[in-house]
Amino acid sequence: MNSPNNAVSDIYRYALEKVDFYRSGYPSVDSVVNFSDVPFLSRKQTLENVNMLLSDEYRSYPLSKTITVERSLGKTGEYLKTLWSADDYTASLGILDKYRKDWHRVGKGSKQLRFHTALYQGNMIVSNKQIVVEDGIMSIYCFAMNRENAPDISRQIMEFAPDCLVAPPSIAFQMARLFTCMNLPLPESLKYIELTGEESGEEAINLIQSTFHVRPVNLYSVKGLGGIAFECSSGSLHVLKENVFVEIVKDGKPVFGEEGEIVVTTLTNHAMPLIRYKTGDVGILSNAPCPCGCSSPVLEIKVGRKCALHLLEDGNFVSEYSLKSIIEHANENISCAIAQARFAWVSEGSISVILQLKPSYYGWDTAAIAEFLNNVPCIIFSLVFEFVFSSNYGHLT
Repeated sequence: MNSPNNAVSDIYRYALEKVDFYRSGYPSVDSVVNFSDVPFLSRKQTLENVNMLLSDEYRSYPLSKTITVERSLGKTGEYLKTLWSADDYTASLGILDKYRKDWHRVGKGSKQLRFHTALYQGNMIVSNKQIVVEDGIMSIYCFAMNRENAPDISRQIMEFAPDCLVAPPSIAFQMARLFTCMNLPLPESLKYIELTGEESGEEAINLIQSTFHVRPVNLYSVKGLGGIAFECSSGSLHVLKENVFVEIVKDGKPVFGEEGEIVVTTLTNHAMPLIRYKTGDVGILSNAPCPCGCSSPVLEIKVGRKCALHLLEDGNFVSEYSLKSIIEHANENISCAIAQARFAWVSEGSISVILQLKPSYYGWDTAAIAEFLNNVPCIIFSLVFEFVFSSNYGHLT
């Protein structure tokens, strides 16, 4: 097989040898002329074959005990669990840490301010806490960032004195708007802001930068794949080639310098290797020289997961990122019966919650609604939720 590099060949060979999903239908290394002839992996296939995508090595003790689970709704609203081994997850984060240090002088010992949608002990969901401080990281529950809690949160942030803020753009935007409106102090210790999980809009970027007096940098990442591309000191989004192999696909074929779908192969996740995974995002790859000196291709995101923030009647803000945390809590408590969830604003005070249950859980409508409402935080009690259930499995739009 003609492969882009040895790492790609190695992970594909490993997947064929160790993973049922690839063994059962993918061509052997010897029978494939080019890596681009290997089939794509869709999110729907991943959703339906999580167990078959788990490597043999991690099905039994002791390696089964090292598995960690990542959960994502993505821009499609499909509830996907991806699996990592602890060592691979640490290695993937280590690659990103290296570039943070090289490009932005952010060391591993930096004090970080982050936000969480849910808390887990091992892989079991537990009750949320508004603020958790552990190992140099202060993490704030996304729904805790409201007018009532903001003064106390501001005080605790000032006492913690973080060097770094790592957050989805909508949450950093929400914090900037709320603290500005309420004239709350901001930590002068903050020297670095990293935005991830959503596409950063110009309005959000400008307000975040003017509020914190720090130019944000972007990380493009996908759960199960880790960091895909990271912004250098010159403002280019470079592919993290030690962690992933990235293709841009147009009409089923890889292209360079043209717009197409972003397709990614993990190089570090052996517990659940994703080969030629279709992200659903759109971008362009180029080898244009970058002043930072990095030779890795530059990725320009054209269509990704949008940053969206809504102002409520009481002056608080709510983002779709935060709303998805309700689905995460509800789903973990009803055996992950919800396959897909979407939100649509009907009016300023009303949201349509469109849910699709897995076929084996049809008839669980009442349980899904009850669990959803049970996890609605008090800050958005004033919202009216209208529930719609779709039976068109796999095609919720």
